[in-house]
Amino acid sequence: MLDPFTILATINTLTSILVELNKVRERDLLAQRHRLVPASDDGISLARLEELLINNCDKLKEDADKLHRQLQKMSKPENRGEHLMNHVKLLVKLRPLQQSHDAIKERLKEFQHQKLSWDRQTISGNILFLMRRASEPNAPHSQLEEPRTACTRTTSFSAFSAPPVLNSGVHESRLKSLFVAIRTGNLEDVQRNLEYSDIQLNDPSTFEQNLPAILVAVKTGRIKMVELLLQHNADISLKNPEGQSALHIASLSRADDMVDFLLEKGANPQISDNYGRTPLWYAAYGKCSDRAFNALLHAHKPTGISESCGESDDKMPTPLWAAAAGGLLGRASALLNHDDDVSVRDKNGRILLHRTEWATSATLTELLLNHGADPWTKDNLGKRLPLHRAAEQGRLDICVQLLEAMIQLGTRSRAEAVNVQDSQGLTPLMCAALNGSLPLVVYLAKVWNADVTLQDIHGNDAFYCACAKGHDPVAVFLLGSGASINRGNLDGNTPLHIAATHGHEKIDDP
Repeated sequence: MLDPFTILATINTLTSILVELNKVRERDLLAQRHRLVPASDDGISLARLEELLINNCDKLKEDADKLHRQLQKMSKPENRGEHLMNHVKLLVKLRPLQQSHDAIKERLKEFQHQKLSWDRQTISGNILFLMRRASEPNAPHSQLEEPRTACTRTTSFSAFSAPPVLNSGVHESRLKSLFVAIRTGNLEDVQRNLEYSDIQLNDPSTFEQNLPAILVAVKTGRIKMVELLLQHNADISLKNPEGQSALHIASLSRADDMVDFLLEKGANPQISDNYGRTPLWYAAYGKCSDRAFNALLHAHKPTGISESCGESDDKMPTPLWAAAAGGLLGRASALLNHDDDVSVRDKNGRILLHRTEWATSATLTELLLNHGADPWTKDNLGKRLPLHRAAEQGRLDICVQLLEAMIQLGTRSRAEAVNVQDSQGLTPLMCAALNGSLPLVVYLAKVWNADVTLQDIHGNDAFYCACAKGHDPVAVFLLGSGASINRGNLDGNTPLHIAATHGHEKIDDP
């Protein structure tokens, strides 16, 4: 049990520390440091140390005065028990406080040692200005000039090189209190914790499980909390381990008001995550509301909308691709009206016009063609046109649009358009025959006069392709359109032979 003598001994310890601190103030060592040593030498670290000294000195005086006032009341026996309990609670906090100020005493000894050398130095040319500033003892520390190289808002590790003065346990306790207050929406507790100089919001060492405080606040959806952190220089561009920024989190959370607020505060809508995806990409894919999509779209620079997401996303490299894949043609149209680029390719060299497999591809094709997409674009793998892709999927509706667009360009003839071959020699008619789409085969052969005699690099024609896949109606139609039943390929196999091999003997019937 603590007795008054133990408490009095503690007071003596605190008093001795106060004496040392008062000596520093009386001798004006801090002002001497400003006058005699140029700020460019180590101004940043010294300024932070000064701030820690001043804050801890004021806090120590406050605690000591409070303890002294309470001890005076112990002169009355009837109050002794009550006040001893109060002092027990106060002294629980005394140990880390003493450790902190022991560290301060060591720093003060260094200052006293440096004072001897400072007095021998020649005062620099700007001493008059510095002395005038030093003569204002009540001037707040924030008014002192900082070096021009100092940065008030940065994520660089070098900005957090101030000497550690506080006990690590105290620092961790403050951080825990800060994040609890952020999650519970307690603005007063957050404000109180941010007043401690050891809380640096942009320092990775202060993150909770690699999450900066600003991202935790955004996830709660509390705009006032985010605003408070920004007022204390929280970096709005900080990311989580997945590379997502505050704007990513707000848009994915469908927090429309938060998205508007962050954009107003200067959040970059073109910042990308670890997959190369921007907030607008996720919005285009349908991960946020129409309101947030429109806000992000109008905040986006037109030159940055079509920036590719890179190799990590080879299927949907831009927001336009994402909108198309998500079936959100309204958002795709908005992106196109905002000058999105229709010629962006994926890693296989395909443009969006090649993606003919979606349910919305027919409408998408019309939209892309109206915005200048080139139907003659070949991919990197098989030198295939969008027409080849549409034909092999039996998309008559898309083939009609593509063929019309191909000849409207005026660079090729109708025969060149309908009989165009890929790197394997396949024509659109062969692709349609392999798919077994009789309506498309009839359309190509009758409307566009597709050549049924053309062969691929293996010597196979459209009739052979239909026989090989067992598409009897298509084979019968092609046979009646001039295809030869006895024509062999480079391996010597005829359509009749391949039909018999696969059990399709009725093709040769009249």
